[in-house]
Amino acid sequence: MNAPHPAFVAAVHHYSAGRLAEAAQSCRRALAVNGRDVEALRLLGAISYRQQDWNGAIRTLQQLARLAPGDPAVANDLGAAFEKAGKADLAAKAYGDAVRLAPSFAVAHKNLSGVLLGLGQAAKALPHCQTAARLRPDDPAAHHNLAAAHDALGQDAPAEQAFRRALALDSGNHHTLSAFAAFLLTRAGGFQTPHALRDRDRAEAAKLFRTILTRDPGTAAAHVGLGDIAFEDGEPVQALHHYEAALAVQPDDIACWKALLGVALHLETMDDGRLAAFHRRFGSHMARHAEINPLPQRKRKRRPQDRLKIGYLSSDFRLHSVARNILPVIRSHDRRAFEIHCYAQVRTPDHTTAQFRDLADRWTDIDGLDDRAVAARIAADGIDILVCLAAHFDQNRPGILAWRPAPVQVSFHDVATTGLPMVDHILTDPVLTPRNGPEFFSERPFRLPSFYHADFPADAPTPRDRRGSGAAVFGYFGNPRKISPGVLACWGRILARLPQSRLVLKYFDRFAPEGVRRRIGQSLAAEGADPAQVDFLSGTDATADHLLQYDQIDIALDSFPFCGSTTSFEALVMGKPVITRRGDRMIGRWTSSMETALGLGELIAASPEDYVDIAVAAGQAVERWRADIMTVRDRLRGSSLCRPDLRTGQIERFYRAAAARAEKRTNR
Repeated sequence: MNAPHPAFVAAVHHYSAGRLAEAAQSCRRALAVNGRDVEALRLLGAISYRQQDWNGAIRTLQQLARLAPGDPAVANDLGAAFEKAGKADLAAKAYGDAVRLAPSFAVAHKNLSGVLLGLGQAAKALPHCQTAARLRPDDPAAHHNLAAAHDALGQDAPAEQAFRRALALDSGNHHTLSAFAAFLLTRAGGFQTPHALRDRDRAEAAKLFRTILTRDPGTAAAHVGLGDIAFEDGEPVQALHHYEAALAVQPDDIACWKALLGVALHLETMDDGRLAAFHRRFGSHMARHAEINPLPQRKRKRRPQDRLKIGYLSSDFRLHSVARNILPVIRSHDRRAFEIHCYAQVRTPDHTTAQFRDLADRWTDIDGLDDRAVAARIAADGIDILVCLAAHFDQNRPGILAWRPAPVQVSFHDVATTGLPMVDHILTDPVLTPRNGPEFFSERPFRLPSFYHADFPADAPTPRDRRGSGAAVFGYFGNPRKISPGVLACWGRILARLPQSRLVLKYFDRFAPEGVRRRIGQSLAAEGADPAQVDFLSGTDATADHLLQYDQIDIALDSFPFCGSTTSFEALVMGKPVITRRGDRMIGRWTSSMETALGLGELIAASPEDYVDIAVAAGQAVERWRADIMTVRDRLRGSSLCRPDLRTGQIERFYRAAAARAEKRTNR
């Protein structure tokens, strides 16, 4: 065996002493003598890695890999350098080479699983997670990855088991504590989760988040988690406090921004100026984020015979209220003039997803791609108009629009402004956004004659005739988090003035927890009502069975400041009048918009006092509304709200005009 070159010996001494620059120089002198010196290359790669010179490490390790193609450690180190350089696809390939060369190389399996999880490829990651956890049963990171893979695949029981194993091995790991708490909170939010398990999960998640904050008060994820719990507990002010604390740490976190903007819209005490400031801050953060790494500019010119390419961006191409509203539009589009692209952030596809996929000219699954990558894909597809659906909600991704991948960008089926200056229009109507109203919009509102549209449910049961059923029965079948203190005060006054009346509350099993019932009962009693006047229902019914529950009520009561939309439509389908308060903002005017289109303006209140008076009068005249049940239903069925062909034609005329204006600006 040849003695090592003196320069390499010097490099080792320098490296051991922490003199990295001198070590690198010595390695290069050794390599100048023998460019195939594997040990010198290995050491130079380690030096570059410690210096965080990822590109230098990659070049050195690639050279080393050519000299030692069968060395799994080199492949693993190359994967680590690619991962640090942000080249996840190349990292996955290198780690894959390592596990192919050494199937029992536990660290490589763990590294590969982590990269695949980051790429959104949980199904591919899972076997590597399992192998790493089996080979290194005492490695908490291996069990964390295993938990994350099961979680991403919706496999709750093994995910929980792996999370608990990871924490048993390393109870102080903030990353695992936060991930497990988020898992528990997500499971607690599932509509199929029994409320007893949900309450237990939420309590444990809250404890974990508080533990994290005790150790590190600046942990944004823990503040977000506690904010979500407070919001669900009917404490939106406390939730807002937690979200603001999180944003102080991570001002560019889109998920946190969406949470803050969502809870702000629920607050009765939120003034217009502060809400506008929140939206402007969000828009500014997103604009700066996109400016750091902008998309290349593309020049394109449409030919007169080209179809307009419309891109719909949503996480709700599934069984969801937004899907119910948008599916008829996509079905009704004139395919001679419009080419429909769907960009889908859907992790659990269902039969509704299949309908969208079949209707789309092109379907693109964007789960696992970052915002900029999705924007680049949309730009490459040549989309003329990008339509972001319900940006504030669910897993929707308004941040994609910050890169302006399309010349025209539109917000559709949202309840407020996106705040993004690069979104050109928001679709609305004259009731939702009256001209010269106080609400801030970064977009230019385009007002359709009326907004809401959906197919009249083909399986809607015929309402039961309730004439002669005694005192009025009111009902609210919406989310409890929309029930503000002001709403409860109004309901209490209504029931107090009509002591023989009843109130039925139902939303899956969200009214089952004792804490929710206690809060509602105490608030109603404070206004003079008897909590015994309230009936709580639970159930995860199919649509037709759910609609049958409306047979138990005579008059629907709306929420504010966040009013109903789908719930109001369903009540009208079953012939029930909906008492609503017309809010000052778009979020509180959806029911007003529907009932204005139906000529039911007498049900629309201008103030809380008016809301109570209208509801009491309707309760006193309940036999009239019972007799008119089919009239209300038939009026809805024959209205523009159930004419998607008509509404789609109106939307298409807007698309043509907006595209023409954009092209004219481009050609100036």
